[in-house]
Amino acid sequence: MDAVGNRMFDQNNPFDAIRNRTDLNGLEKLRETVMLNNSDQDRLDINRQSIPILQNPRILVGIIESNRQLLTPLFRELIDEGNRDGSICTKYPKELSELIPLLSGLWLAPTVYPATAQEMLEKFRTMAERVLKEMES
Repeated sequence: MDAVGNRMFDQNNPFDAIRNRTDLNGLEKLRETVMLNNSDQDRLDINRQSIPILQNPRILVGIIESNRQLLTPLFRELIDEGNRDGSICTKYPKELSELIPLLSGLWLAPTVYPATAQEMLEKFRTMAERVLKEMES
């Protein structure tokens, strides 16, 4: 299931969708990427179907490792861009690039933390208003 999810991500990679956009600064690209990544309904459906599989710690570790290898460098690229263009002001780009995939890949994953639609909305608001907002100051 993880391999299927990875292939679906590769086919609809939100980082590729925003990488060359000149109308967005680094922070806006970061926000757009998180939104696009978590709005891929087909991939979310696959994740929901894999709930029993996630009871296996080896699979969960594989997902974490995949996120670490794939997403962390991509988030780091956006954070560094934001630091250069002034839209992000952080002394901790490495740490943030590790934290965001954990939040967006696991905490927002309904297979790991089941949530109602309203609860998911609150999680997105928390990400947008707290975590990403913190990078602006």
